[in-house]
Amino acid sequence: LYTLDVSAIVGPPYAVQSLEPADGPMTGGTLLTIKGLNFYMPASGNGEVNVKFVSGKHEESVDGELVSPFEIRVRSPSWEGVGEDDVDVRVSLGGEAFTVNKVRWRYYVNTMPEQCLAYGPGILSPCFW
Repeated sequence: LYTLDVSAIVGPPYAVQSLEPADGPMTGGTLLTIKGLNFYMPASGNGEVNVKFVSGKHEESVDGELVSPFEIRVRSPSWEGVGEDDVDVRVSLGGEAFTVNKVRWRYYVNTMPEQCLAYGPGILSPCFW
């Protein structure tokens, strides 16, 4: 008798469909809502909701929260070491394989005032606006 494990090809019985909002600052911390199908915690699983952000060789995994069979919430990880980028987001529930399908998230560059010499229109004195 022969068996073939095709779970890495077929994927788990749940899927990601969309992500709100579609982008956020590369400093991370944005609350994301991942929408999908059949999100559930497997009885034999470890109880974890793992969300992976991937772009090329760069990868960050963060813990999420299973809200319903159609929704997961997670905070975006910092992407400051990489910079502005488009990433793929996948989900794993209870230690099962990550979803085969993915949704797109965009990191954008945001101004970090603590690293700026001057910031904003109010730096001129007197202000003529």
